[in-house]
Amino acid sequence: MPDLPLAALIAVYALCWVGLHLGAGLIAHLLPERVLRRGRWWYQPRAFEQSGRLYRRLFGIQRWKHRIPEAGNFYRGGFAKRTFGRSDAAYAERFVLETCRAEFSHWLTIGLALTFQLWNDWYVTVLMLAYAVAVNLPCILIQRYNRPRLLRLYERLSGR
Repeated sequence: MPDLPLAALIAVYALCWVGLHLGAGLIAHLLPERVLRRGRWWYQPRAFEQSGRLYRRLFGIQRWKHRIPEAGNFYRGGFAKRTFGRSDAAYAERFVLETCRAEFSHWLTIGLALTFQLWNDWYVTVLMLAYAVAVNLPCILIQRYNRPRLLRLYERLSGR
């Protein structure tokens, strides 16, 4: 990165981050459902998560998750996850799938922080990675917290 005044450097990095966030969101939005379904093992609730109870106990997630912006419907045809809109099995199944899409988007954004290594010293990349984790990890935790409850609802609504 050329020597820039601090304010200009911050503006450049902020624009880079806007692009990375939007780009990761667009890639996730364009992913076919079959790709998310094929990677289902990655998104499965894990025993240590205790059906989301771990996130309630460790992080008090139920107290702050509603304050985090939700951009599921940012792109045309997207899916808003702020509230549960209908009470049928197909909608619950789609909601579960969209939590997987959101989780993928946030993991991808964290991974994209490594692109800063292309034009920065290692310590800048570490700072950018720390930013990426700080901003995206709460969103990932929300998806991991909500998914087991949504899966139980889907099973109940579908009679499984």
